[in-house]
Amino acid sequence: MAVGFAHNILIFLVLSACDETDDRTCTAQAGVVVAPPEGWAITPADTDPFEDRPAEVRCLEWGVRLEGASLEVNTGECAYATLVQVVPEALPVGSVLTATVAHFDLVAPERATAHVAIGLGDVVLWSRDLPVPSAAGVYPIEVPLTEPVPAGTRVYFHVHNHGSNSWFLTTIDARFPPCP
Repeated sequence: MAVGFAHNILIFLVLSACDETDDRTCTAQAGVVVAPPEGWAITPADTDPFEDRPAEVRCLEWGVRLEGASLEVNTGECAYATLVQVVPEALPVGSVLTATVAHFDLVAPERATAHVAIGLGDVVLWSRDLPVPSAAGVYPIEVPLTEPVPAGTRVYFHVHNHGSNSWFLTTIDARFPPCP
């Protein structure tokens, strides 16, 4: 009987700690998958938000594929790609988007600059310009959201690179802020 009483008190304390005005319910849910590696599609030219799109884009279908638990963009087959998914549920202010971008050694017949970015709606959340050639690199990404993000907002992964190189993106996740 004491266990049941303690359990009920614990439930009451957890529920009373939640802010009822929050758009999401206060649960043990720590976050959500925003963009899994298998859900990406090539963005059509008329909706591509990145300004470095060349007049002619050559991106063969096998240049963008799953590689283990990551999305791979092989720039020998797809030198320019802006890929898109939609956010599956609303993300509250204070959520933190996390992912990892990586690449093997960057090589090209002549010196160049590679560009990689992650965007959310009209905002570029994370971006890097890297010299080619460059050594392999891994970039852990953690970006706190300062504005709420409605479900259905477009999330982008962008790679623009000269030479035959391999870029990888893990799942983009969102960690929710703790309930008040």
